[in-house]
Amino acid sequence: MPPVEYDKLRDMIRNRPDLVVELYQEASGIELPRYDLISVPWIGFVDQMATVLIGDLDQPDLMIHVELLSEIITERRYSWPSYLARHRAYYKCPVTMVVLCADEATAEWCRQPIECGLDEGWVLRPWALNLADVPAVTDLDKARAMPELTVLSILAHADGPDQDAVLTAFAEAMSVVDLGDAWRYQRYIRSQLSESARSRLDEISYARGKAKGGAEVLFTVLDTLGFTVDDALRKRITTCRDYEQIRTWMRRAFKSQTLDEIFG
Repeated sequence: MPPVEYDKLRDMIRNRPDLVVELYQEASGIELPRYDLISVPWIGFVDQMATVLIGDLDQPDLMIHVELLSEIITERRYSWPSYLARHRAYYKCPVTMVVLCADEATAEWCRQPIECGLDEGWVLRPWALNLADVPAVTDLDKARAMPELTVLSILAHADGPDQDAVLTAFAEAMSVVDLGDAWRYQRYIRSQLSESARSRLDEISYARGKAKGGAEVLFTVLDTLGFTVDDALRKRITTCRDYEQIRTWMRRAFKSQTLDEIFG
């Protein structure tokens, strides 16, 4: 897996703080309750680290400290307990952490319990995730809901057995983010992909572009012929990525009396 650059990860977290919740749950196996408010405070980004608050900003229910670690740094085993203690005192809420690691050896080192004192119960057990183990995002609904997770997914799985599904999910995710973010993410991803994965992504993106254009023409045809398209059918057409299927619907439209004859 290509290394993840901190500034790119920082931008992903700033754009979508709930990415940290997804990564924390993947690392820990703990499913957190759903929260409407997940935020990054103005002091949330420092030196390969980020702070994410769950719940109300003034009275959060949980703070997650997240850190990107490309190699083993022994000093972290002394600084992590201090970070969490300061955060707990400042935000007056439970605190936890997840370390995002470049390889499994670093992740395994991070997971080792940290004895903080002579008291038997004073032990910190960091959660850590090897970024190569980020789950492959292949579901298009999830890709649209979590585009930043999809960016990490393509870095980890672009050359794996689910290549087409992962690349398609990435293309879908880029259709819902701001144009500026889409441009930055795509530029970054293309610089990290293998030549074969980059070529396949180009093929998928081209096919999706054809299908999108075909869908727009199909809507015009249906409207001209007097057909009324409801929300469910509109979604079916706009989410269809098969250009040949759209052409088939278009040909049927000119010789059909009902929508069932076209789409049945």
